[in-house]
Amino acid sequence: MADLAELVQLEAAGFPEDRYSRRQYRYYLQRPVNFSLFVYERERIVAGSAIMGWRRNSRVGHLYSIVTAPEHREAGLGTLLLAACEEEAAAKGKERIVLEVRRKNAAAVAFYERRGYAVTKTVADYYAGDDALHMEKRLLKA
Repeated sequence: MADLAELVQLEAAGFPEDRYSRRQYRYYLQRPVNFSLFVYERERIVAGSAIMGWRRNSRVGHLYSIVTAPEHREAGLGTLLLAACEEEAAAKGKERIVLEVRRKNAAAVAFYERRGYAVTKTVADYYAGDDALHMEKRLLKA
């Protein structure tokens, strides 16, 4: 909860539209059984975060959000955050991770594809003014 204000600011900086609100972040933070929040700090400032959702009796983890501060992009933080999400999912016994990304966000789509995620379907009008690409990755079993 100590990072709540910074998480909301980071979300706003990373996503001009369709971003999570303070209320939604508070909800996620208060439900550690259902959600994991990963925070990357640089010099005591929140530079990146990721939200994973978990359902009981499901073999799938859902990546809700991954965002890095604009001034910290290209520093590998997104890769570190995604790796943390994948490790947590594997530790929870999940077989795969799913996510949605704006169809028009070519950089994000390429980021996920480079890390083994594949588009499985398109979801029309998922975002304001854009479709979503539903992507997933099968996790390796230990």
